[in-house]
Amino acid sequence: MLPPSPTYSFQPRKPSHRRPRATDQAPPAPPQTLVLVAASYLDSDWVQLTFDRAVNATALVAGQVNVNDGMISGNVYAGAGAAMMITPQTVQIGLAYVGPSGIGETLLTAGAGTGIVAVDDGGTWAGVADLSLPFG
Repeated sequence: MLPPSPTYSFQPRKPSHRRPRATDQAPPAPPQTLVLVAASYLDSDWVQLTFDRAVNATALVAGQVNVNDGMISGNVYAGAGAAMMITPQTVQIGLAYVGPSGIGETLLTAGAGTGIVAVDDGGTWAGVADLSLPFG
């Protein structure tokens, strides 16, 4: 006598719980450049920069920000120390004396490497060259 043949039961595959890939999704939008909307200066003390949206200045490279104050104090100042957030859009940068000024106006110059970035998308600020203060 032969042993009984094994019985097999067929179970259909369970559906996957993973979402299908969307092949027609657009890539994320690139970060938008920050726009400086106002800048103010307190004689030999600080400069405040206000942008079009909230910024993060924890990585500030203060030395990238300079004020050539030939009108009020007759001196040139460079950013020094950590940034202070006045509002989510406004950052205040302390200033340190660099030397005498040879011009008759007050100008802000800031390089693109300031380290100031937008909170929402990481957009950076291109900086300014010889922007008359106050601005905005």
